[in-house]
Amino acid sequence: MRSFLLTIFFVASCFFSYAYKPVRVLSPQSFLLNSSLTLLGRYQLSIPLNLPYGTVRWYYSISTSKNPNSGEALRLFSQLLRFEDPTGTLTDVVSSLAVPKGYAYCDVFLLDGVDCPKFTKLLSIPSYYGDYSRKNFISGVVEVPRFGRSNNFCLGVRNNATSGVYVSVEVVALVQD
Repeated sequence: MRSFLLTIFFVASCFFSYAYKPVRVLSPQSFLLNSSLTLLGRYQLSIPLNLPYGTVRWYYSISTSKNPNSGEALRLFSQLLRFEDPTGTLTDVVSSLAVPKGYAYCDVFLLDGVDCPKFTKLLSIPSYYGDYSRKNFISGVVEVPRFGRSNNFCLGVRNNATSGVYVSVEVVALVQD
């Protein structure tokens, strides 16, 4: 009887544990956002995201700086590779991820993919997912669980600073193997 229960436990653990692998959705990139007080240039930006099939959850990393080459320092993908866990028990990953210290405030809105073009054309913000958006954000990592049926999302970034700022962004999905 005991060996039978152990066999059932082993078979169930094989079927119900999943391996996750990180997949880069958006490579580290830096964008210059001008101040909203200036008439030239853009002060907000929309970044369309297409999540891969099998995405369980995904992460975006944001940092602001004075110089354009700080995007490479985000290293979100390489950090998530360390947490590749064949048991599928990834927990509390965000608190272990390092992000460069930011320079200025910006707002980051997680939007549905259809609202992406509206973000840069409207003065008001279209509907967004408040739990996964950040206002007055300097730097950090945000974890977004898989929800809904769509794989198309958009990050809307708006500069709140009184001067231009470089915003670095990287997006990585954890995909079920």
